[in-house]
Amino acid sequence: MKKIFKSAAVFILSALICMPLTAQENDFKDEPQKEDLVEYVYQMNQKGDQYIKVAISAMNPIGFGNMFEGTAKMYTGGMGSLGYHYFIKPWLIAGADIGFGFCTTIGKHIFNYIPFVATLTYQPTFRQFEFPITVGLGFATETYINYKYFPGLVLKGEVGAYWRINASWSVGADVTYFFMPQFAQLYNKEAHNILGQFVGGTIGARYHF
Repeated sequence: MKKIFKSAAVFILSALICMPLTAQENDFKDEPQKEDLVEYVYQMNQKGDQYIKVAISAMNPIGFGNMFEGTAKMYTGGMGSLGYHYFIKPWLIAGADIGFGFCTTIGKHIFNYIPFVATLTYQPTFRQFEFPITVGLGFATETYINYKYFPGLVLKGEVGAYWRINASWSVGADVTYFFMPQFAQLYNKEAHNILGQFVGGTIGARYHF
């Protein structure tokens, strides 16, 4: 009889120990499994993106002062430029441009300039269209006949509209303003200071990577 009671006690004790485990297992089965969902958001421009810009401009001199001696008048010239730009934010871009420009005077002499400009661009977008608004500060090497002026101050303003063809390419146009003063009297009191101003129309292509 004692063996029967002992066996019954062991069975009951074992059942009591296993009941919480069984209940816990059932609880896990009843609860739906939760999955961690990761949502990926794609933007055409993101922080860290870059692009290289190639552009050709027609540059028209406006309000151009004295050219070294006497008064100089200049015809519309041209400029080619190459730039590298980096997205700090999806709408804010830092970069640098280098160009080569020229204009011809009425005396058939050529005024050449090579500007190096650091730029900052704010670029709002609408669907596949991008609207860069750029300001720049830099310096230029300027030559005219046998005269050379370096370093020349360069201030740049630019507003454009570009169409994003695909993830790698965009094409568009800009309106560009260049202010390139020459403070020649700092070096020669008999020289003339020049307040060179140019307004240009630009056609550009940008390779994004």
